[in-house]
Amino acid sequence: MLRLVIFILLLILTSISMSAGKPKLIVVISYDQMRGDYPDKWQSIWGKKGFNRVRKDGINFSQCYFDHATNMTCPGHAVLLTGCYPVKTGIVSNDFYDKSLGKMCYCTSDSLYPVGGDYKKGRSPLLMKMPTLGDYLIEKYPKSKVMGIGLKDRSGIVMSGKKAQTVLWFDEETAELSTSTYYKSPQWLGKWNRKNSLHKFIGKVWNTSIPDSISVIDSVHWEGKYPGGSKIFPHKIPVDLNDKMCVEAFLVSPFSIEYLFAAVREMITREDLGKDNSPDILNIAVSTTDYVGHIFGPDSREVQELYVHADRYLGEFIEFLDNKLGRDKYLLVITSDHGVGPIPEVVREIGLEKLDAGRLSKAKLRSDMNNYLHKFLPIGIQENLIERVELPSVFINHQVLDKYKIDEEILLDSLVDFTLRIEGMKLAASTNKLKKSKPELWDDDIWRMVKNDIFSARTGDMICYPKPYWIFGANPATHGTPYDYDRYVPFMLMGNSISRNEFLYKVTPADIAPTLGNILGIKMVDIDGQILQLK
Repeated sequence: MLRLVIFILLLILTSISMSAGKPKLIVVISYDQMRGDYPDKWQSIWGKKGFNRVRKDGINFSQCYFDHATNMTCPGHAVLLTGCYPVKTGIVSNDFYDKSLGKMCYCTSDSLYPVGGDYKKGRSPLLMKMPTLGDYLIEKYPKSKVMGIGLKDRSGIVMSGKKAQTVLWFDEETAELSTSTYYKSPQWLGKWNRKNSLHKFIGKVWNTSIPDSISVIDSVHWEGKYPGGSKIFPHKIPVDLNDKMCVEAFLVSPFSIEYLFAAVREMITREDLGKDNSPDILNIAVSTTDYVGHIFGPDSREVQELYVHADRYLGEFIEFLDNKLGRDKYLLVITSDHGVGPIPEVVREIGLEKLDAGRLSKAKLRSDMNNYLHKFLPIGIQENLIERVELPSVFINHQVLDKYKIDEEILLDSLVDFTLRIEGMKLAASTNKLKKSKPELWDDDIWRMVKNDIFSARTGDMICYPKPYWIFGANPATHGTPYDYDRYVPFMLMGNSISRNEFLYKVTPADIAPTLGNILGIKMVDIDGQILQLK
């Protein structure tokens, strides 16, 4: 009997200790492709209740840069809550070739856990090798809830981790929120999907809201077009839900952010997040900002207009949290998975300073490499020595290499020299060599960032990156390089016991997880991030 009393007292004391001064709910919002200069750039067109409120009432780390080279969606989101770079998480890109599995992998694919009965669309976090803060939290507080929700499946999944109870994402085929059998499907989801069908948004028009006198130009020649529409406002969602362009147009509009935050509020309410003494984590992935940025570029009116809506929806969400939980009971984090570079043609053709910028083709790169490497083969043999190119990785066909007894080191050295002579190429190196020593002409920062991306089973025999302002592919604008515009992201916190402050020293998004862990009394081990002091 005495042991039982002591056990109950310990539980009560632990609960009191846990709840004292600590947030009951941590909310991490990642605005996909939100560059770190945006909070300064657009504060004058934002209201007082959204991003500006977070900055006014909270902490702003204004110099936050990823410390890895391949700044893409899945690797970046994995960093945020693991505190680790791809060298440890294994998430080296959105899609990668896994040499140990002998196949291409989408970063969250898993045919054991189907989505809506479709095993080809199966999803889980099991390809990620490191635990998230949420995984640590559930280990320490089994009654805690860790949940994720977003428009892209990969974003919410890798932020939330292996022990998350529920992760929801927008299924473009069914045009509704979905999940895989890896997770618990909420009882309220079916009813919510029926009530919030995309029928509510068909025919809606996205028009300008910023006065022309203070807005950027509506269109430049190199922008893409709105799905089913044009380059200039207004943009309208097609009226036929069966039209493939309807779903795409919805996702490339502020209405998809409205939809997402309606689901977020439902999740918080129906799952009772932040309502007991076991702290919870909710990860929110806003992908609209990435969809619009790729099509129109970071300097477009569409991106500028979109962030006015994003600011308003954030302000409404903060009011919801204030009313639902109270400012001292939650901690809100605003960040991103990567930045973005400008449209190459824009910086090359427009403005006082014309920059060296352009495009490279992945298909042409592979073809040119294979043609060059034919000199290593017997005359008349047309087999390819490049097995695949999954940027930034280049994989050698080792069967052909062994068949003709070709020296791998000599071949790679020659391929590196050839690659560096390609117009628009900046960095190339043998992966094994750069792990051991810094390549000639590389600076220490670039070397460190590239090494932070190397996961042996999923990184090619050679890696290569274009020059600044050069990109691969046909997207008007994109990311994925080690340059500052792709690495620079916001990092702001508000709520709980946070006091207003701004720190100007450099930090990294890998610091987010251990810093939040420190607030929760959790020590994360074998990570790349550091605990930041918030006072």
